[in-house]
Amino acid sequence: MIPNIRTQYRNTYVVEIDCNEFFYYSYETCVGYKNFKHNLRIRLNKFFSRTTSKHIGKMSIGDFVPVDEYEFKFLIEKCQTI
Repeated sequence: MIPNIRTQYRNTYVVEIDCNEFFYYSYETCVGYKNFKHNLRIRLNKFFSRTTSKHIGKMSIGDFVPVDEYEFKFLIEKCQTI
């Protein structure tokens, strides 16, 4: 399985794996995840730049469920095993 990597805007990328999993990146930070059951995005806090916030808006993932960074990583790992 070869991932499909798309550049949506400058320094934003969507990685599609196996036609049902999507990872959204701002620079090298994964900020969103989508599969057939879940739409998650990382909750923005003081450690993220305004650019990351703009990228989330441009990638249209602002309405995904916001979760903190540790929960985000945990849920992605859990989603991939289901």
